[in-house]
Amino acid sequence: MTPFEHLRRLPAPRILLIRPGGIGDVVMMLPMLPNLRAALPQARIEFLTDPPSIPFLREVPEIDEVLELDRGSTL
Repeated sequence: MTPFEHLRRLPAPRILLIRPGGIGDVVMMLPMLPNLRAALPQARIEFLTDPPSIPFLREVPEIDEVLELDRGSTL
């Protein structure tokens, strides 16, 4: 069984990646996205990050939606 086998059985798993911090931290996460998308092609991948990284992440084809982290609110 592959690491994502149980997720492949779901109709459309949702994955939220959270990376606050500088754009360098965000860039370090990007190499795993093609593998994640290949393993779970039906998944919805969302990325929660600080505002400076948002324009860059909107250009990444593996990400379905980029969400802005509002540090003024509570989760």
